[in-house]
Amino acid sequence: MAGKGLFELLPKDVVGELKNRYCNQPNLTIDDHYEWLMTQGFNVSRYAVGRLIKKIKIHNQEQNFNCETELKLRCLEIASKYTENKKELFLLAEELYFWTLN
Repeated sequence: MAGKGLFELLPKDVVGELKNRYCNQPNLTIDDHYEWLMTQGFNVSRYAVGRLIKKIKIHNQEQNFNCETELKLRCLEIASKYTENKKELFLLAEELYFWTLN
């Protein structure tokens, strides 16, 4: 039977801070995260920290994909209020999408 991972063992506020560190300081290495956890009083392995960072990375990629898809669908919905022509619809939706990114 597999043991609990770091995600389940660490307090939520510590996992939250680790997520913030990962997102806001992308230059940090596994060793940096490991050392930070050690200074917080958590005796963990580098391997476990690496697995946790990988979970955080995958979660962030999924969130970004979901947000991007939702944004594209919303732009398409808005564009549909201005035209019924399929070609114009997609061009306007694409224009709206890129406008939101700037």
